[in-house]
Amino acid sequence: MSLKEKASVPVEAITADPENAWAISAYGGVSILIEACRSGSTAMQAHAVGAIRNIANVEEIKNSLAEEGVVTVLIQVLISGTSSAQEKAAHCIAILASSLVVDCVIDRFVVAF
Repeated sequence: MSLKEKASVPVEAITADPENAWAISAYGGVSILIEACRSGSTAMQAHAVGAIRNIANVEEIKNSLAEEGVVTVLIQVLISGTSSAQEKAAHCIAILASSLVVDCVIDRFVVAF
């Protein structure tokens, strides 16, 4: 397991705390997690999606996640990720869709395809 893969495990764990999720989002961590979903190993991808899911649970951050293009990445994970990553991606999309983010999610989905 590479150092990046090892680092992705605690990132997913610490984002379960809303204050940590907020801090990671505020300091540009979402773009790093998105990149890990796109180009990381399957293990790193699953943990990165889990961290994004945890961040999505913070109501004030949901819109910024959608604006950063996370939905497009989550859809790709649903198509080609491992079963663990797919489960986390589906849960994250459900979280995003359950709030006012729905319009932005739909706009991003239409643009993605």
